[in-house]
Amino acid sequence: VGMKGSRVQNVVQELQGEKIDIVPWSPDPAKFVANALSPAQVSMVLVDEDKKALLVVVPDDQLSLAIGRGGQNVRLASMLLNWRIDVKSEERYAKHALPGFKSLKMIPGLKDRDADTLFDGGIDHLDKLKAADNETLMALLKWEENQVVAIKELAAALEYTSESDEVVPEEDGDALSTEDVLVEEVAAPVVAEESHEDAPADDAGSENDEGSAGIVEEEQS
Repeated sequence: VGMKGSRVQNVVQELQGEKIDIVPWSPDPAKFVANALSPAQVSMVLVDEDKKALLVVVPDDQLSLAIGRGGQNVRLASMLLNWRIDVKSEERYAKHALPGFKSLKMIPGLKDRDADTLFDGGIDHLDKLKAADNETLMALLKWEENQVVAIKELAAALEYTSESDEVVPEEDGDALSTEDVLVEEVAAPVVAEESHEDAPADDAGSENDEGSAGIVEEEQS
């Protein structure tokens, strides 16, 4: 960068004041993304090389800093790496690891923000969703009745097994596929990001407290 940033400042002047970020390169994508999201602290990075995706976990008080205004930090890091990046707070990551939340996320078409709403509203397991009345779900999710009926039909055909963390069709029922109920019909309208999105990123920014951005799978998120 030169003495007191002199070399960088020369380039900035040539670019008429365009800001320049300099990120130390690393062949390790986990280390590279931690450098790219600096000065935010990174608690953990999970790497999926097959999907070229990274899950970055940061302290709760570092989420907005990691995501950046309008999700720009996550978006730029994703462009540098050419990988999809999801940023979650430690609190949200811990919640997503709970069996009850995992059981909700197994339902085709149910998005993270909707699973969050159900979980926080007391519908914290697949079995509770099956037993809930339509009015309760409609009030929680702000969905139309046909959307609630559709998601309950999908849930009714599934059974969560904590031992394997998998959902399998129930023996006494016919399994429903996403072709039986359109995912688009089930999904709730996109909610404006609070801090992202990433100040996902939910969704090149966030869903309330999550940030994500993708080059490989450009959405949301």
